[in-house]
Amino acid sequence: MSTTSRFPKWMNDYFKENQVVITQIPDKYRIVGEKGFPNLTIKSARQLYEHIEKEEAFWTNDVVKTNSEVASYPNQIKSAKDSFEIALESKDQATGKTILKGAIDNIRKCTISSTTRLAKIFANYSMETIYFFQGFDKAVTDTSLHLQSLGQYQLQFLKGFIVGLEYKKVISDLYSGMVGEEMTNFSNAADNATEKISEIMVRADNDYEDQNQKHLDLLEAKKKEYNLLEKDFADFVEFCHAEKEAIEKTYDAHLKLAKPAEYWAQMETKYNDNGKLWLTWTIRVAVIAVILLIAMILLLNPFDLNEWVDGIRTTVLITTLITIFTFIIRFTSKMATSSFHLARDAKEREQLSYFYLALIRGGAVQESERHLVISSLFSRADTGLLKGDSSPEMPPGSGATEKFTKS
Repeated sequence: MSTTSRFPKWMNDYFKENQVVITQIPDKYRIVGEKGFPNLTIKSARQLYEHIEKEEAFWTNDVVKTNSEVASYPNQIKSAKDSFEIALESKDQATGKTILKGAIDNIRKCTISSTTRLAKIFANYSMETIYFFQGFDKAVTDTSLHLQSLGQYQLQFLKGFIVGLEYKKVISDLYSGMVGEEMTNFSNAADNATEKISEIMVRADNDYEDQNQKHLDLLEAKKKEYNLLEKDFADFVEFCHAEKEAIEKTYDAHLKLAKPAEYWAQMETKYNDNGKLWLTWTIRVAVIAVILLIAMILLLNPFDLNEWVDGIRTTVLITTLITIFTFIIRFTSKMATSSFHLARDAKEREQLSYFYLALIRGGAVQESERHLVISSLFSRADTGLLKGDSSPEMPPGSGATEKFTKS
């Protein structure tokens, strides 16, 4: 049985807390007193289990079939072994101790140990009838012989009686030289040796239990460490997948916005150049207008009252020129202002494109919010040339922005 290799600590502690003594030979069969064959003191669970197994191997049904003295031994031993194994597997110590006590009570009922000479005689004469064992018991416990009531079984009874007398004489002769102090020393030495062996076995069981618990704790710690590493790795893989998707979305958006951003950069340069050109023409026209007006005032003298007809003509001419130059200057200045405004708008759209890409990369823009950004990027620009020249956005329901924002 594999369970013999280890026993719970509480089971060994039971034998420290309780004195467990098992009779090895009944008093009626003792020949030379208590020290002739001492009782067995159990010190550990291992010792008890080994005792049960030894008795089970010896007391078979063939050995006890006609001997009423030991007829119940096989069942008692089997019950003791079954109870011991159930106690060994018990998760509750209190329940286990109760079952263990039952196992001890069962094995205690087997009062003849398989190590005794008496057990060997019972095994050798196991084929004899019940009257043989009655005769044997009579010779050991009472030497008076009465054969009148036995009838045809007198011979079997007498045979058992003779074997009993021989057993009694052999045991007496065996211990006749071991008297007094020598007998006591022998028994004490045997008891001490048994106790030391039991203590060694108990320590071995406890050490095994401690080491096994350490190994279990280490295994549990390693399992927890592995679970943490597995979780960290799973989180890392999930993070990598999310980063990969974000990069792919950013790249897709970059591909979609790269050409518009390049176009807006070119338009910024173009509008800046146009604005500078129109500003230059505005200055030139203004300078020319001022020079012409000063020249006409000096040369034509429209304020001369003597020549009032010529003065009126000159005044009309000057007014007409002022109106023409005013319109031209106003037009060129508007064109310059509009160009600079469009250049700034193109610059802002270019920068907004890159800012939008950065927001996508950081995950700050949700799918549902992208059409708002796209509407701002691709709405019409206000030129500033016409009053009320607004910049309407693409309607969200049109599907244009939704198609563009799909990644």
